[in-house]
Amino acid sequence: MTSVLTRVSLQEQAMLKANKSLATKIKKMQEALDDRKLAFNALSAKNALLEADLTVATQQHNDAQNEVKKLQIEKDHLKKLIHKEYKKEKD
Repeated sequence: MTSVLTRVSLQEQAMLKANKSLATKIKKMQEALDDRKLAFNALSAKNALLEADLTVATQQHNDAQNEVKKLQIEKDHLKKLIHKEYKKEKD
């Protein structure tokens, strides 16, 4: 009977030790996961800011292209007017 109790006691101690070891591993893994979540959230926030900056830069680029087209049209128009006036003066 004593050997059975001793064996049960040893098994119980082994299980407690294993549970403690697993609890420690789980805690470390949870801490690592939390660290990675923080890093991911920081990168995600940085990405959102970069996307917003890209949107603004794209809009500025489009605005600049439209302004260049507008100035090109105005230049062509002035060129025609000057050519027309030059022709008029020549005649």
